[in-house]
Amino acid sequence: MRYSQTYLDNISSAPIHKDICDEMTRHYIEHYGLPGAPHQWGQWSKAAIESYSERSLNFLGCDATCARFCIGAELPSIGGTVLISDIEAEVIKKAAVKYREVEHIPMQGCKYDIDAVSKILMQHNIGLVIAAAADRITGTIQPISELSKICAQHNVPIFCDISPLIGRHRFRLDEMGIKNGFIEGRVFGAPCDLLIGEKTDFIFPLPLAAGFVRTLEWIFDEFGTKMDSICELIDYFWELLQMHLPDLLILGESPRLAGMLTVAFEDVDRAAIMLALDMQGVAIWAGNSFSEPIEQMRVMGIPDKLSESAVRFSAWHGNTKEQIDYVLRVLPPLVDRIRFEKKARQPKN
Repeated sequence: MRYSQTYLDNISSAPIHKDICDEMTRHYIEHYGLPGAPHQWGQWSKAAIESYSERSLNFLGCDATCARFCIGAELPSIGGTVLISDIEAEVIKKAAVKYREVEHIPMQGCKYDIDAVSKILMQHNIGLVIAAAADRITGTIQPISELSKICAQHNVPIFCDISPLIGRHRFRLDEMGIKNGFIEGRVFGAPCDLLIGEKTDFIFPLPLAAGFVRTLEWIFDEFGTKMDSICELIDYFWELLQMHLPDLLILGESPRLAGMLTVAFEDVDRAAIMLALDMQGVAIWAGNSFSEPIEQMRVMGIPDKLSESAVRFSAWHGNTKEQIDYVLRVLPPLVDRIRFEKKARQPKN
């Protein structure tokens, strides 16, 4: 069997498209003026940053007045208690460490419990709600529109992580009621991040801002066709995988992000699957730590027996049917071997 490297961990970090790299290189070579400097190079760079910020908001369908390119998440400073989701990405959780008073958004299965959130907002002095538009573990799309309406009723601002939706779901931020949020560029192949609703930073490197906007342009050009393509790849993978392996279960709830599939393999340790596939050149996600349970799955009520056998496959636009066929050839025998070895280690009665 021919060894083939196949990357299926794209929701963690997707590759930057070559065209975006070329665009960034052009800016480094031609547009090197410090934004805001009084000469024409600086004034051009300042105008470009403003334009890129505005174009980003237009792509996202956002009626916020400003956005700031950045590296890493930064959350608003507020008074009162913060209500935050336990399914947030690590970059958001790290940024939220500064808050001293924290409540947690209750879950109803894999989705936010909207009724419980409404009661919390009535009973507590909540200064900010932090939520994810979709969780990055199972790909379940959250009811953000309903959540933002409830927040508006109680005059509580909402800050939303939009990152997983980019390229994987149709949306408009104005229809979702979102004016403040964060987009982590690496989950869809952009070279930097974006804070929605924050004043523009004119010191930020112009080539990175250009690369971010160029990535959005590339994704939203023929968006439907591109999203259908990664959907078809994952649907094809799941259909044939079930033919080769029994006792499989998709984790999460509908609707899900396009191109994502989180599967529990009965009686197979997630670390064993990931490491065995890695030896065959296939990259997947099986948790950030093998020594600890996947906390987000516990919060969503997924039993430990399932979460400890769960791995995530996430396709992106560079993946091909040939790569999926390769994974389908190597994965079933690996799972069978792991199950056999586990059974052989069990003590005999």
